[in-house]
Amino acid sequence: MHYKTHLAILTFILTGIALWMFIYKVMFLSLPLFPFGSSTVWTVEARVNFIADGQPVKASFSIPPNQAGFARINQDFVSRNYGSSVASSGDNRVATMTIRRASDIQSLYYRAQLYVDPEHLAPSLSTQINTNRADYEGAKLTAAETLISNVRESSADSLTFAIEIIKTLLDTNDGNAAVLLDRNYSTENIAKTAVNLLLGPNKAFGPNITARLVYGFQLTDDVQSRRNIPLSIYLAIRDSSNNTWNYLNPETATQGLPQDFLIWQYGDRPLLSVEGGNNANITFSFTQRLQNTLDIAQEAAIQKKSPLMTYSLFNLPLPTQIVYQILIMIPLGALVILLLRSFIGLKTFGTFMPVLIALSFRETNLLAGLVMFTVIVCLGLSVRFYLDKLKLLMIPRLSAVLSSVVVIMILISIFSYHLGFSHGLSIALFPMVIITMTIERMSIVWEERSAWEAIQQAIGSMVAAVIAYLVMSNTYAEHMLFVFPELIFVLVSIMLWLGHYHGYRLTELYRFKDLIKDK
Repeated sequence: MHYKTHLAILTFILTGIALWMFIYKVMFLSLPLFPFGSSTVWTVEARVNFIADGQPVKASFSIPPNQAGFARINQDFVSRNYGSSVASSGDNRVATMTIRRASDIQSLYYRAQLYVDPEHLAPSLSTQINTNRADYEGAKLTAAETLISNVRESSADSLTFAIEIIKTLLDTNDGNAAVLLDRNYSTENIAKTAVNLLLGPNKAFGPNITARLVYGFQLTDDVQSRRNIPLSIYLAIRDSSNNTWNYLNPETATQGLPQDFLIWQYGDRPLLSVEGGNNANITFSFTQRLQNTLDIAQEAAIQKKSPLMTYSLFNLPLPTQIVYQILIMIPLGALVILLLRSFIGLKTFGTFMPVLIALSFRETNLLAGLVMFTVIVCLGLSVRFYLDKLKLLMIPRLSAVLSSVVVIMILISIFSYHLGFSHGLSIALFPMVIITMTIERMSIVWEERSAWEAIQQAIGSMVAAVIAYLVMSNTYAEHMLFVFPELIFVLVSIMLWLGHYHGYRLTELYRFKDLIKDK
């Protein structure tokens, strides 16, 4: 079979498969073509890790309760051979996962899909508080009574009383607060002490204000804040006059929860308890998973038992999805570099270096990334020229340059942190090996050809990286490739066809324009 016929059959098969899957998802599964919609859908996930000791295992952990302003589309548990159940515990919801026998490292997942719905209502919170009240004695009791008496004079109701309590506890110069906190001014300690004072330092004395702790996190668009989310802590204060609840920030004594704040648990009960295992921990992740139309389509596809959705990227663990949302853009970036090199004739150091640098620009910001990359290459090139005087072999020289690149990146991160330049902390995302090879190749071109040739290729690499970044950071392109990853087959087919192009590049047409005029 002739290679051109082989190529035609291969590209036809790849494109046909991709288009069939694409049309099936759009026409029959109703997956949206656009990433825009009326409601933002969030996928939140709790991951429980522990080491089972070969006995029956029972893992119980809190999951988000019914909350006003948030509607839950669905929830599911991901585990191997574990049974699962959900029960109410006061205002909280507790998931329990069990298995007859397990050993080694265990990972359990809880996942829920939520969207913001201002009209969604939730049951009123119970006035019965399960928080363990500490009865103060001795110096602590005296300090509590004195602090409460002082605050009562400057407050008008339960809310202002709670605000003044927190402000007093935040004052490091207040002796009573220092005694009650044992000089531990952590946010959680301040919050727990404030709740204890509001409930009353003992049964006979105190304001007896209904208060409880609230744990949760804010759903935000910041990519760097989507994995391993620490839970924030707030205070919920009940206003007995109108039976409403007010929320206070124990770090600032300000009122109200942040926008799109997801409550994970009320009260100070343990977030996680595991019987039959040790070294247990729970971590939280979330992602802004497209729009409501897509989630509705997913539910319909699941009911239809569509294998395309069963084995899709949406069923991977949430941190893995976040990684693939970035990696899946690499083929598109590679196609951009192919067009720039094969048709325009742009000179670059390598084919994939601009694509990897473009990926790092997604985290560092484009302008800051360009500046930091230029600084690293220039300093690394200086080190390379210095090492050239030592007449080293290639492998030891590359190892030394790679080490110098790491040191340069560390120094830039340290200095940028002290200068308040936050983008410098993301410099670790730069591909160190690619930078090292770029420095090595640039120095060789500098020596064998000319400094101008090396500078041309360096500028071309930066231009290619910027163009690839602009294409790869497009929201619509990211949506299409993540929802319809089969379109990568179409990109591959285009690359295969372009592999037989032997014509002039645009830069060559400009280069040989005088010859064309002579003809």
